[in-house]
Amino acid sequence: MKTKFTILTAFALLVVFSLNAQVAINTDGSSPDASTMLDIQSSSSGTSFSNLNIADMSTATPVTSPKTGLIAYNTNSTTGPGFVMWNGTKWVTFEIEGINWKLLGNAGTSVGTNYVGTSDYNSLSLRANGTERMRVQRDGVVSINSTSST
Repeated sequence: MKTKFTILTAFALLVVFSLNAQVAINTDGSSPDASTMLDIQSSSSGTSFSNLNIADMSTATPVTSPKTGLIAYNTNSTTGPGFVMWNGTKWVTFEIEGINWKLLGNAGTSVGTNYVGTSDYNSLSLRANGTERMRVQRDGVVSINSTSST
């Protein structure tokens, strides 16, 4: 009897330790993909992430001790709304392909809509090797190899 109990216990432990916990959230009852821990599918709805108001991208606030890799949606209009990830020391933004200027040039641009510059009342600084080489002041004055307009 003791041998049967030992064998059954060993078998039960073997089964428990070999299980994977995968979760599928969907409307069609399909199983989760084998490569995922969480598989969310819908043909008519999206997935909503946590909305955070991140006023300072260099601090973890408003999250206390975030795990590296934590993803959320920033709602702060000053630091810029969009998806962010905590990299262990600061929040970094997800760059969306197609909205940034490319190093090899851009096509389909139009004057007045597409530009390289600032969208606020600050000067534009051009740098080489980390050193400012040219500045376009907010009043339109251009300084080359100098940060002063004289």
